Amino acid sequence: MKTTTINNYLGFTYIKLTNVPLIDSKHGPIIDIKPSVLENLVCMEIIKNRFPIRGLEFKLIKSVLKLTNEKLAHELGVSYATVSKWSNNLEERLSPAFEVVVRVFAAEKLGIKLNATLKELRAKDKFKNISISAKFAA
Repeated sequence: MKTTTINNYLGFTYIKLTNVPLIDSKHGPIIDIKPSVLENLVCMEIIKNRFPIRGLEFKLIKSVLKLTNEKLAHELGVSYATVSKWSNNLEERLSPAFEVVVRVFAAEKLGIKLNATLKELRAKDKFKNISISAKFAA
């Protein structure tokens, strides 16, 4: 099976997807995995690895969870305006308290166990590069 590597997936400069399966088509090789599967993989890594949550990461989380701004605002107990601000300011980082709330909420919805203290749930201050294998997700 042919595979490829995708750098900067969805604008996440710190994400590299490896072992992304390819199939041949009459126009050349194409990715043989649903984008939603790749998005889910990236979202889970962001949650598990405590990446800082900016608007860009928040939009991905919201998309993977298939929640509207209204529904997410209700679920998190914040205003629609707050969720809209997070979604629209792609480079602006959420406050540490909201990062924790969003991380715990998303982990619960995605079935991720976060056995950690409150301090451990806070995001790291920097984005480290991460390589995610798509090999078993296909």
